[in-house]
Amino acid sequence: LMSNLYAICFMVFGVVLPLEQPSKYLSIPETMVYVRRRRGWLRFVSYCMVLSAYCLAYAGLQLAVALAIVKEHSASLTAGAVCAGWTVMALLLTVNLGYLGGNRAFGYLAAMVSYLVPLMRWLVGASVSFGQPRWIAVLLVMTIALVVANYALFKRLEII
Repeated sequence: LMSNLYAICFMVFGVVLPLEQPSKYLSIPETMVYVRRRRGWLRFVSYCMVLSAYCLAYAGLQLAVALAIVKEHSASLTAGAVCAGWTVMALLLTVNLGYLGGNRAFGYLAAMVSYLVPLMRWLVGASVSFGQPRWIAVLLVMTIALVVANYALFKRLEII
């Protein structure tokens, strides 16, 4: 645990820093319409874009600081920043499942457990399969599954 303290702090602050604002944006009803109707997929896509922009900015800022300090390992630092930003996005999508499901504590608990479980760290490890790092395939499948689950809960969200 002590050897991964920086990574754990990075993920904890990455998940907590937005203060659930993207989730609130996704779940608030449109107040300027008279007849409430279901929110469409454009609102969900804009939520995903906001989430992606946040993760890109959060990991990009850390990458810029790291590149200013250490100049000789830019390729590995960039790959690590992409993995870290993508992991923050997967954790935020996990937290949003709890938020949309009406149990925010369960969402945070699920994100914490999924990040601290050794299987997740092994899957996202640095080994290479088929010429690509293993974390690309793992995070791609995980993100697709979380986006589908979030969209399913979003479509069932009450509009009153």
